[in-house]
Amino acid sequence: MQNPIQARGIRSLGLIVVGALALAVVAGMALTHATVPDAMMWGWHDGMWNDGHMAGWGSWGWGMMLFGLLWMALLIALPVYAVYWLTTRSPTDGHTDDSALAVLQERYARGEIDDEEFDRRRARLVSDDDRF
Repeated sequence: MQNPIQARGIRSLGLIVVGALALAVVAGMALTHATVPDAMMWGWHDGMWNDGHMAGWGSWGWGMMLFGLLWMALLIALPVYAVYWLTTRSPTDGHTDDSALAVLQERYARGEIDDEEFDRRRARLVSDDDRF
């Protein structure tokens, strides 16, 4: 079983990695926009309205806008889901064995307690679980 403190450390590391990746993406986009001349006009220095509506792209402009919105949603949703997954997953990775019962079974297997003692303690543990 993994130590809960180590699990929190792994979660914190995961959050730091996701944050660093998000920062790298935003910084890359900002640097690209700042350093590429006429990045928004693709070198069309006379303006896009001189070539007609949507710079001659016609109805493709709406499709490009929709694709851009979907791409932004994906870029936002993936890190959000990664953070959710990292913070909500079980530190035991699906192993849900009751630790008190597991210790009792180990002691019984090693011969530290007899049959009567094992049955009495197991019954007590099971009845305690039913109370809560």
